[in-house]
Amino acid sequence: MKEYQEIINFLQSLSRVQPVDVAFILKENGITFVWQTGPSLLGKERGEVGRKLSPEQILSQIPYSEKYFIKSENGFAQCIIPLKVGEELKGAILSCGDNEENLKLTAPLIAETISTLLRQHYEIDSLTAEISSRYEELSLLYEMGESFYSMVEIEKRSLHFLEIALTAVGAERGNLILYKERKPLSFIFVHSGYENSLKEELISIRERAKEVCLKGRPALDEKSFLIVPLKIQDRTIGAIGVEKKKGNLSFTAGDLKLLTTIASQIAMFLENVRLYENLEQLLLNTIKSLVAAIDAKDPNTKGHSERVVRYVLGIADALRLSEMERKKLELAALLHDVGKIGLPDVILENVGTLSRQKWRRVKQHPQMGVRILSHVSALKELLPVIRSHHERYDGKGYPDGIKGNKIPLFARIIAVADAYDAMTASRTYRVRFGSKEAKEELLEYAGKQFDPQIVKAFIRVLGNVKK
Repeated sequence: MKEYQEIINFLQSLSRVQPVDVAFILKENGITFVWQTGPSLLGKERGEVGRKLSPEQILSQIPYSEKYFIKSENGFAQCIIPLKVGEELKGAILSCGDNEENLKLTAPLIAETISTLLRQHYEIDSLTAEISSRYEELSLLYEMGESFYSMVEIEKRSLHFLEIALTAVGAERGNLILYKERKPLSFIFVHSGYENSLKEELISIRERAKEVCLKGRPALDEKSFLIVPLKIQDRTIGAIGVEKKKGNLSFTAGDLKLLTTIASQIAMFLENVRLYENLEQLLLNTIKSLVAAIDAKDPNTKGHSERVVRYVLGIADALRLSEMERKKLELAALLHDVGKIGLPDVILENVGTLSRQKWRRVKQHPQMGVRILSHVSALKELLPVIRSHHERYDGKGYPDGIKGNKIPLFARIIAVADAYDAMTASRTYRVRFGSKEAKEELLEYAGKQFDPQIVKAFIRVLGNVKK
């Protein structure tokens, strides 16, 4: 067993410098482990002392109170050293030789050295268990970090954090209260485990949590509740409270410390969300400015990308896409025509029908958009959408001629919104369609140019989309 290699190394060294054979017997978790310097050690036939004994028999014969004892018979000596951790017998060292005096000299050294090594081994085991326990606590905090990216609504995210705190502290119910952004006297209140509570009790609990928020100090009643503030530096942004320790136990100083640690992590996560959202908005505004500049190059498409964004978000609502999917779709819709920045003004300002050569250049803008955006690693997963937003449901689109569900969902959504805006916006080269005519056109080409389910969803929500 590798765990006991230090003990084995010591016994090997001992057997090399002393004329003795040594066996190491250990019983752990119901398993008896034996290591010996010679295969016949436990089976020497030398009268009573050397009779063949099983490791279990040797352990059963050990005088519990002695550090070691020696038997000698017919010129053969046997020393048994019990191995204890605290008061628990863990095993034994069996030392055999022809010289009883030699065994008497080596026995104390063996006993002291092996006991020290064994004690160190179990202390390491205990430390490992403690580290494992702390790692579980860290895993809880990591789980809260992971939830950042899977939950967007602040109430859901807060409830998720609360459930983690209840599990960690071992409480039956709890609540979490947060100041609303830019409204210092307004609160968001979430709770878990109060399903059978009266409204008055919930109001009382909320007021107690508000008081902790306003004072910025923990509140503890060992038998009933524990509340700690959520703080960013010296600024209190909320509070988290737990009630009814499981097993009818009292809350301890350890619970207060653990909940305070969790509260600091929650506060940091929420602050990071705020900073992330600010940064995200800054990025979005920068992209909108870039897109507006691209749209402005072509008098026919001014404001086009912004309108497409409004349409695709309406479709996203109809399809019940998640908040994260909505954000990705919004970004893809904003950037779908970014490749047009590479088109010469003579094409963008063309009046009338494009020549075959110019049309070939226009059809290259999806690939051009992919080349431009491929340098932005954060946009990598949107590249297939940018490339495919001019594919057709029947496979007759460009640049790759893919069809049906092989076209990315976001690209199919953008295709419908893009076409509708193109038909209903003013163009120098054709008559503008009314909304009714454009919808009829979409329905006519559903299943050919467009995904029919996307067309249905778009027409269903079009009246609710802000023009």
